[in-house]
Amino acid sequence: MFKSQKPSLRGTLNPQTCYPERKESGDKFLDRLGSQAEWIFRHKWANTSRSLRSILKKVDEAGAGLSSSSDEAIRKKLVELRPLLRRHGFREDLVAQSFAIIREAS
Repeated sequence: MFKSQKPSLRGTLNPQTCYPERKESGDKFLDRLGSQAEWIFRHKWANTSRSLRSILKKVDEAGAGLSSSSDEAIRKKLVELRPLLRRHGFREDLVAQSFAIIREAS
């Protein structure tokens, strides 16, 4: 009986051919976890870029009149802005003015 099985095994276990691969069944836990984490990070960065676009628009609006200002006028605006930042904190309109002044000064 051993001799009859031997020729049939030789055909399937030929060392010159590739081994058959087994098929994976269903999604794996780590694959699902990775997909969910990727979605969370993409969603988070998309929201962050939207909020940055609104701030950039406010910076452009605040800096519209500064391009023709002299250095002394920019310094005067900066002196006016300092106490407002200390008193009111980092409100978006004050931060936009600050960035506009910094951009114009550079």
